Amino acid sequence: MLDTRFPRLAGDIGHPQSFGRAVRHAVVEGAWPDRVVASAQALREGGLAPA
Repeated sequence: MLDTRFPRLAGDIGHPQSFGRAVRHAVVEGAWPDRVVASAQALREGGLAPA
């Protein structure tokens, strides 16, 4: 998941009760929405790589 700081409401993919079963989320530190939208290169330079 992106590194965000807003509450995730039920129904949002980041809210653990949206799926009706146990889920495990992983937050990618430094993957802020503006960086992801602006450039994948900026993420690679920050040490992040696609899975």
